[in-house]
Amino acid sequence: MDNFLNIYSSQLEKRKRALVFGDFNIDLLKKDKYITDYVVEVKESGYEILNKIDPDYCTRETSKTKTIIDHISTNINNHTFSLSIIESSLSDHKHLYLEVGKEAPRRNSKINYTAIDYDTLYNNVLKTIDKIENDYSSLENCIILNINNSKIRKRKSLNPPQKDWINKNIIDAINTRNYLWKEMKRNKNDEELKKLFRKERDKVQVMIKTCKENYYQKLFQDTQKQPKKCGIPAPPGLVSDSKLVTDGTKVCDLFNLFFSSVGADLSNKIPQKYHSDTGNILMYEHNHSHDILLKELKPCTVEEVIKIIDNLDINASTGLDGISTKAIKCIKNLIVEKLVHSVNKCFRLGVFPDSLKAA
Repeated sequence: MDNFLNIYSSQLEKRKRALVFGDFNIDLLKKDKYITDYVVEVKESGYEILNKIDPDYCTRETSKTKTIIDHISTNINNHTFSLSIIESSLSDHKHLYLEVGKEAPRRNSKINYTAIDYDTLYNNVLKTIDKIENDYSSLENCIILNINNSKIRKRKSLNPPQKDWINKNIIDAINTRNYLWKEMKRNKNDEELKKLFRKERDKVQVMIKTCKENYYQKLFQDTQKQPKKCGIPAPPGLVSDSKLVTDGTKVCDLFNLFFSSVGADLSNKIPQKYHSDTGNILMYEHNHSHDILLKELKPCTVEEVIKIIDNLDINASTGLDGISTKAIKCIKNLIVEKLVHSVNKCFRLGVFPDSLKAA
């Protein structure tokens, strides 16, 4: 039996999409160990047994016994199956009648979203930038207003999440293969192009297989002593006062309570004798004369601000004002002089707008 299971499972794993019929002479109604081993081996090979394990759906019946020794299994997961057991006058085995219905292809869901038309934004700022006053709040309001007036509605498809083993090299190879496919369709008589396409297609298949095998091999090696981590299970809950809390809302409340009170808890652990002695927390005495004065800060320049803007990450999220780094980069040449003047004014007067005080 063990030899059969080894050979059978190796054959199953070689088939990507298969329906397996057979008289296995293995009665699924029994609870013997070799029956369990067979069922487990089939499942671990990625297959599902389609038979209903019930005496009423037996595939062979005598006056004394009912058995399910004729099985159908499959690793196809995007179809529906309907299995019927039909009485037979030609054999002591009943007929297995299987209908295969293809499911409708799963289409990527689409969402509507708001985006900035950067050409419109640039033109809008160009028309209004000279009309505003030379202060930070006016500049900020001008940018926000023009961003809101430059937004358009778009619609896009949500691609399914990538597998963990898919990397940039695979994506690049797939894009190259798809490009060659399109070129080959345009030039059907170009034999050299066909060879290039076949070569790239085979390369993609090998890359996918290799990367997938290497990823899972490393995953199993890293978790061989802790197999539960291989599935990356979510923690069942949070332990509080020796009790396990699994309700999501209560878990969030416990986290909020901890982080909102951790400062006071740590403060109370500091001995009282240190609370009134500021020498332990202050760098300087109260009468210390500082030799660094605010008025000595040099005003920023256009070149400095342009360099800072150029180094901003366009993938960073927006601030509380809703202004993205990509929008700033788009209009930097239009706003930089007023921005420099506004920033220098804030430092010179020591007065900053409320929007810069928000964290």
